[in-house]
Amino acid sequence: LRGFEQPCSASGSLTLGGILSGVLGVLALPPFQIDGFALVWLTPWFIGLRRGSTAPWLQSTPVVLTPVIWSLGDALIREPVPSLALLLALATSVAIATTLANPCAGRLGALRVVLGGWLLVAGLAAAREIGTPLSLALFAIPAAWATAAIRAFGVVGVDLLIVTLQALTAIGLTETFRCRAMPRGLTLVTTVHLAVLLTPGIAMTKHTQSCVETRSIAAIQTATHPVTRDFMLGDHVLEQWQARQAHLRKQARALDADWWVWPEAAIPGYLNARAAVRAPDGSAQITHGYSYRAPGELQSVAIVSRGDDPTVHIRKRDPLPGAEHYLAATPASPLVAEIDGIRVGVLICSDALNRRAVDQALTEGAQVLISPLNSAYIANQRLARVHQDMAHLQAARTGLPMLLVGN
Repeated sequence: LRGFEQPCSASGSLTLGGILSGVLGVLALPPFQIDGFALVWLTPWFIGLRRGSTAPWLQSTPVVLTPVIWSLGDALIREPVPSLALLLALATSVAIATTLANPCAGRLGALRVVLGGWLLVAGLAAAREIGTPLSLALFAIPAAWATAAIRAFGVVGVDLLIVTLQALTAIGLTETFRCRAMPRGLTLVTTVHLAVLLTPGIAMTKHTQSCVETRSIAAIQTATHPVTRDFMLGDHVLEQWQARQAHLRKQARALDADWWVWPEAAIPGYLNARAAVRAPDGSAQITHGYSYRAPGELQSVAIVSRGDDPTVHIRKRDPLPGAEHYLAATPASPLVAEIDGIRVGVLICSDALNRRAVDQALTEGAQVLISPLNSAYIANQRLARVHQDMAHLQAARTGLPMLLVGN
């Protein structure tokens, strides 16, 4: 920290602070998820930002790019278009925030440091509006205090809390290490940090579904992925798939579950537009497949069925930009089906991370959310766990229980 205050190290302090913040951000994410790092990882960046720099927007990019690149892993190669679009959106958010907070590239006052953090939160909120499910609160999920705070104040409110706390911490530290009297504000910030970290159970998420009857759900993990449908005519491919599915059905039946939920791409080949996949006797079933609409255009469909009841088709609302260009968007399609008197919101894969889709299910009266997904196939395990935390964030925001069933 003393090195940040040397007169000749303005640019270097921001670069070092950005890199250090990026590394701390990685440690706050899966698979590490070190408790408390969500409340400190931006502090080195704020210290460097206050010191000033000739190109703050460029030297601040490691803050967000480092943890995102870590999480994406080989998805950068397998899905380059959406990955690069995500990195560009984040870099733009940081660039705008740092440039507006420090247009003269000089030493920043305390208010401008806080303003830089708030502008970063605004940039992330704007990115969420175009389908990028990122938030500073994501670094704190699934801590109990974060879940409760998101439920009480919303995602933007928690982002502002996190960024303000760390900006004030940076201000207090820089003033202290410049041989000034320790400001009273730093004492207050330290007290708040300790209160949040040492009392994680201060406000557990309120139970909102106590009136709903319990149901046992068999979550079937098939290890099936979309590529399977392209090779279904190959030798023994369909036979092997059918044998594996029969084994899984046998296991689910032995559990005597009320509902069976299959993951994304569980049905091989392509669905007929009016396909009716019947559930096993005595149980409800949610499964998933793809219907063919036109050359290069498919539809992602979840099929809800129970006995002789009419089969309900629920379509993916918003395909993932760039990665699912072959899927048709269906923003007007309903997302809720009723099973055993319970209104179930079915959110296919990334729809569970999409605020608009989740809010639509909430508006349609969903009492529980179920998401068939394929994240463990499409990328690495780190990204699959980040996907899970993103879904957890939406569950915390709405107060609804959410079940993810993935390959």
